[in-house]
Amino acid sequence: MKHTKYITVLILTAILSVVLGIFSEKLPDIFPAVIAFPFGYIAKGLGALSGLGNVGNGLAIALWFSISAIPALIALKYPNLKDRKTLPERITLFVLTAAMLFTFYVYNNISLFSNADALDGFMHSFKDFVAFFPLWSLVLLYFTFLLVRLFRSNNKTLLWNCLKYMIYILGVIFVIGAGLNLTEMIKVFMAEEVIADTVVSSLLLTLPEIAAYVFNTLIALSAIDLINIINTETQEGLSKCSAKLCKFSGRALILIAIMTALSNLLQLILMRFLSNISMTINLPIENIAFVLAVFVFSGILVENKQLRDDNNMFI
Repeated sequence: MKHTKYITVLILTAILSVVLGIFSEKLPDIFPAVIAFPFGYIAKGLGALSGLGNVGNGLAIALWFSISAIPALIALKYPNLKDRKTLPERITLFVLTAAMLFTFYVYNNISLFSNADALDGFMHSFKDFVAFFPLWSLVLLYFTFLLVRLFRSNNKTLLWNCLKYMIYILGVIFVIGAGLNLTEMIKVFMAEEVIADTVVSSLLLTLPEIAAYVFNTLIALSAIDLINIINTETQEGLSKCSAKLCKFSGRALILIAIMTALSNLLQLILMRFLSNISMTINLPIENIAFVLAVFVFSGILVENKQLRDDNNMFI
């Protein structure tokens, strides 16, 4: 199936990650700002409004409560508030509201929480993504509870759609990972003095990582195709698509393991002959875990489809 728009997004993401990676030294705050989006920008906007006099301060307070209350309002809009199955989701949303109120307030009132001597260091660290990472962790916790509930319910269509959008996000993350690894390689060749040891070290470390991220992205695209077929009424081509994905993910898993093993083996060999080389043993656990999960999942789909076909023949 075609993924023209999504592939375009992936290409642009890769280019952007490489460009930002190359100029990261000139833009040291760009990556924390990306991670902090949108909470960091909301906090800065509220701070700017509060400094515009009484009217601006009043507007900032109103927006502070209104924006922070959005998760709580979502929790209150659940159809059945007495349903215990949705209780973890609603509790998480209320906690997220409280956390947003606290984080936005602390961000713009640092002096109330730190003495003058430690203010600069604390402010610098608080502006980093660490300040807003707890908020994102609560968002992730909410969607985890949601997916578990959907998995246990009979609303499989909504579950598959949620999984599809999660794979969309994972694809973007994989592309960013490949772009950042490619950036490290480019920086080595862009250095004023290109040292052979450093080049070899960079190639051995980054090439397996880039290949693994590329495989993951291709598998993500195939997994989206499979989910689209599952969501159809007839599920035509399910066996063929799942078998193809199972075969491809299996080969990708083997290739990733082989490239990692060769990279680590060559590092050990080169450490003996190259005096200035600096290397670390690399194990792409997250990449292998993703490919292995898709491999097992697609294999189960193939077996289930075959069992259903056999049962239909007997009937």
